[in-house]
Amino acid sequence: MSPADLADAVSCVEAALKLDPNFALGYAALAHTLTQGAVFGIFPIVESITRARREVQRALNLRPGLGGAHLVLAAIQIYQDWDWEGAEASLAHARLHAPGNAEALRLTGTLMTLRGRQKECIGYFERAIGLDPLNSNTFFFLSLPLDALGESVAAVAAAQQAVALSPDGIAHRYSLCMLFLSQRRFDEAIEAAKADTTDWSRLCGLAVAYRASGRVADSEPHLTEAIQKWGDIARMQIAMSYAASGDVEATFKWLDTPMSRAMLASLSCCRGRIISKRCTATRAGWRC
Repeated sequence: MSPADLADAVSCVEAALKLDPNFALGYAALAHTLTQGAVFGIFPIVESITRARREVQRALNLRPGLGGAHLVLAAIQIYQDWDWEGAEASLAHARLHAPGNAEALRLTGTLMTLRGRQKECIGYFERAIGLDPLNSNTFFFLSLPLDALGESVAAVAAAQQAVALSPDGIAHRYSLCMLFLSQRRFDEAIEAAKADTTDWSRLCGLAVAYRASGRVADSEPHLTEAIQKWGDIARMQIAMSYAASGDVEATFKWLDTPMSRAMLASLSCCRGRIISKRCTATRAGWRC
C-alpha cells in the first residue's frame, strides 16, 4: 500500500459507486481507504475521517450485517476516537459476520497491541498471515509486539518482510529504521530512512536516526522540514527526534496532546524506549 495506491483506490471505488449507488461494499471500501489514508498521513485527517464516517454509515444502512463496514468502524474507533471498548464491539460484529477474515484478525491484533496485550495479539497476527501471507501491513504491525517482548531479531525480520512485500508501503521503512535504532544499528537505520518514499516518514526517520547517532547538524534540515510540513500529524515522531538527542523541553512540547501521549504510552516498544532512555523529567504528571 503506497500513497499512489490509496489515491487510485479512492478513484476506482468512486467510479463503481456512480454505477451502483446501492453498492454497500463499495461504501465500506471507500471508508476503509479514506481511513487508511488519514491514519498514515496521506489524506487530510479531519476531512477524510468525517467522510469515512459518513460512507461507513451508508454501508451499514444498506447492509447492517456487512462485516467490512464494522471493520472500518472499528478502525476509526481505534485510530481516531481511541474508543477501545467500542472497537472491540465492532470487531466482534465483524468476526461474527465475516469469520476467517484476515483483516478482522489483523485489526484485532492491532487493538490488543495498543492495549498492552502483546503475547495475545501475536496469535491473531499469525492467523492473519496464514490467511493472507502477502499483506505487508500484518508483518508491519507484528513487528511491534515482537519488539515489545524483546524478540528483536524476529521483530526486524517481520519489518523487513513488510518492506519486501511492499517497498513503498507507508511507514514500513520508518518502522524498520526505529527497530535498527533500538539496537544501535545507526548506519542501517539511516539507510532505511533514506529509502523511504513517503515524505513525512522519511523526514522523521532521518531526523531521529541522525540525532540518535550523534549527528544533530545532519538531523536539523530534515526535522525543520518535517515540522513545517507535517507538524500537525507527526507530533509523536517529532518528539522522538528531540528525545534522541536528550532535548527534554522540546520533547514534551511535542507531546502536549492527550492523543500523542497515549499513543506513545501504548507503544511499549522501541519507540517508547527511545524517549524513556533519554528523558527523565516529568511534565503535567506524566513520566517517560
